[in-house]
Amino acid sequence: MAAPASWLACDAVGADLARLGPLLMGCAGGDDPRMAALTRHLLAGGGKRLRPALLLLARGDALAARPADATALDAAAAVELIHVASLYHDDVMDRSPTRRGAASAHSRWGNGAAALAGTWLFARAQQLLRPAGPAAAPAAARTAAALCAGQLREAENAYNLELGVDEHLTILHDKTATLFMLAAELGATLGGRSAPECAALASYAASLGLAFQLADDLLDWTGAAATLGKATGADLRGGVYNLPLLTALAAPGSEAQALRLILHKRAPDEADLARVQAIVLASGVAPVRRRAAALAAQAGAALGALAQGPVRSSLAALAALSVARQA
Repeated sequence: MAAPASWLACDAVGADLARLGPLLMGCAGGDDPRMAALTRHLLAGGGKRLRPALLLLARGDALAARPADATALDAAAAVELIHVASLYHDDVMDRSPTRRGAASAHSRWGNGAAALAGTWLFARAQQLLRPAGPAAAPAAARTAAALCAGQLREAENAYNLELGVDEHLTILHDKTATLFMLAAELGATLGGRSAPECAALASYAASLGLAFQLADDLLDWTGAAATLGKATGADLRGGVYNLPLLTALAAPGSEAQALRLILHKRAPDEADLARVQAIVLASGVAPVRRRAAALAAQAGAALGALAQGPVRSSLAALAALSVARQA
């Protein structure tokens, strides 16, 4: 995905995101060098920092035009820590050997340590949100609970060839969209937004989060492993059937049946994986790409309640880029 500078129309927010990196590294691990090494592992990989950017933008044009105060910057750090915490838990769940182009936490330190790192980051995020008001930490706790519930339902549906699209999208909403919604909610609250503006930002964030996740799922089939920092087809090997695969399974014709037979093997070989990828590329990718584009357009339409200005322009650009990205 393009660097923030390419879509941000708010220079101050770009500068705030640059300040965020050292803050995050300073937050990680506290005084415990062992926990610091663990929690800084994924933070050092950078990341897109979309959720902090969304929070800072959601405050409004006036606040986004000048450097963020400590409360806003800590809140932005908190949503990023929650996101990174979820990545540690993902490492435990899917046992992927790499993350962000480096060895994953579980492969380097083991599942127990990776799980503890994620839990520690959730707790640290709660601490950072104290100055943001009495509603901030409870909102983050609800989001973390939804995120974990989504991860659990995804794990429970491993290798489930009958997983329905609606249920799958509910899982994605909980796993991904809720954290985008938290970022928008916290930013809107810090900016003193009106009720209609808060509702618009919540709708925007929900659609953006789903669009972003579908784009991510598409890249599992179309992206280069070196670009993504993880193995192409990792979800397939782990029995996590994302929407492109589910769409291909539901398509009419003999290819869907062939796909089903391969997946029943549970341990497909390389030739099987190549066949699966060919089938999904032929019948699963295009419909999901259209759905992701529709969600991005829906996100853009939700911005109609916001005043014209750099924040609205930035959010519209982010929605468009979320589904056009190559990484």
